[in-house]
Amino acid sequence: AHLAALAQEMRLAQTEVFEVASFYHHFDIVREGDMAPPALTVRVCDGLSCQLAGAAPLLADLQARLPALLGREDVRVVPAPCIGRCDAAPAALVGRNPVDAASVETIGTAVARKAIERAKGILQTRFGLDEPASFRWLQKAAMDRRMSMDAVAAAVIADAEGDAST
Repeated sequence: AHLAALAQEMRLAQTEVFEVASFYHHFDIVREGDMAPPALTVRVCDGLSCQLAGAAPLLADLQARLPALLGREDVRVVPAPCIGRCDAAPAALVGRNPVDAASVETIGTAVARKAIERAKGILQTRFGLDEPASFRWLQKAAMDRRMSMDAVAAAVIADAEGDAST
């Protein structure tokens, strides 16, 4: 339904919109009645340079370990066609953010960084804080509670998602 509406809005044939959406790995085509993909997708490049640098074992390791390492199940790890970072193989994308010389650890750090950025945005919207003040708020909350900043960020996100669903 969304592709049809987009095609109508852009005055294009539905097939043209579908061709673009199905070509690029940044888009997920979800059929009516299917569940939406998790909020976060990690894409591991499976181009030749990345394969030679260990993308296949990295992909398998991430699929097996990343959700438990992060303490969250709302992340998926999928292979992706070449992402154009052959000089930094193996490469991956966390959301739309590239991770060069990717490993389970560097991707875990990138996921935590993405959660902190999302939590800062929530704090800015809810409380009218600017970017530095929202970062300081997360820092202080982490120190006061003796938690990591990404754990505080996850709590802010969960709280915002709970408010959104009520």
